[in-house]
Amino acid sequence: MAIRQIKSGKAAGPDNNPSEALNADVAAAYLQLRNIWNSKQLSTNTMVTIFNTNVKTVLLYGAET
Repeated sequence: MAIRQIKSGKAAGPDNNPSEALNADVAAAYLQLRNIWNSKQLSTNTMVTIFNTNVKTVLLYGAET
């Protein structure tokens, strides 16, 4: 099955999720964080803390493969 997906140009991502579904998840996460990044009420230190505890952690976890 994976070979057929690669030949069709639609290779599955981690856990056999289609790349389109992964892209939709990334877009949804970005939209949720966009309000935080554009907020004038949060200090830079708070934004850096949010980035380090949430975004950076997820990116590093995904890079462990």
